[in-house]
Amino acid sequence: LSKFSLPPAFGKMLILSCAFSCLDPILTVVACAGDTKLFLKCVGDLRDEVDASRIEFSRALGSDHATFITAYDEWASLETMSTQKAFCKKSHLHHPTLCKVRTVRESLVKELRVLGYLGGPEGNYNGRKVDEMKVMNKNSDSWPLIKAVIAASLVPNVARVDPGASKQLFSAGGSGRPFPSSVLSSGTYAHRWVVFEEMVKIYSLNFFGMTVISPTALCLFGGELEYDENKYKLVAGEPWISFAADELTAEALLQLRTMFDEQFSLFLQDPMQLHSKFPTDGFIATLRHVLEQTEFGGLAKLGGIRNKF
Repeated sequence: LSKFSLPPAFGKMLILSCAFSCLDPILTVVACAGDTKLFLKCVGDLRDEVDASRIEFSRALGSDHATFITAYDEWASLETMSTQKAFCKKSHLHHPTLCKVRTVRESLVKELRVLGYLGGPEGNYNGRKVDEMKVMNKNSDSWPLIKAVIAASLVPNVARVDPGASKQLFSAGGSGRPFPSSVLSSGTYAHRWVVFEEMVKIYSLNFFGMTVISPTALCLFGGELEYDENKYKLVAGEPWISFAADELTAEALLQLRTMFDEQFSLFLQDPMQLHSKFPTDGFIATLRHVLEQTEFGGLAKLGGIRNKF
């Protein structure tokens, strides 16, 4: 990770996106990291319009990162600068910032290639010529997998929404609220857990760059996973990050977590073996299936898939 010209968390995010074939959306997340200028800063009635635009781009996914991805993709799909500027005006987006994001994305791809996480100029992988962007984006349509990659990289920046606490978040670094421009400052939470880029102090503590995350994703990509069989409880790194689970569910998650740790370690040792040896297609398909099936059904949904890995 020290070889990247990025903070370690975002270097890890890029590596994972290559390993799990969801590169394009993660390029946007990393290129937008720490930038609050994607949307125009307005006051009065215009501020309400900007907030509404931001929420619309979030697609009710409970994620600032999803908002960045959607806004950039729609802007980038336009063919001329004039239509892009018109789109920005209508959507209250900052055109120069989006141009900067595009440039950063291009430089990140070059950096990944130099470091060996992408193939050569002709898309060669161990002598095989492939459609590189197709290979690297096979799972870019799976939001649960994309946000799991985000979570794996931002951990230990985890916060919990306690029942009855209106938008109040608890983390190891203190309690606070979403950053005022976050889509979660006025949205609802599908799960009690979020990952965030950083905490900033603006009169009070605020969480910046947030994505709501499922218990399954935290178990598989969070801190060290342990099972307390006396309390039927899974603990992901910290005592306050815990989930009720029976023994069979815990065993399934622990097995899949071990497989992830092993596959990722092998990939880091030799990234040019990407998808030919590890991570294996079967493992990635299982991981995607587990994350998608438990996104809204919780850990109980693991009951029907325990025998698949």
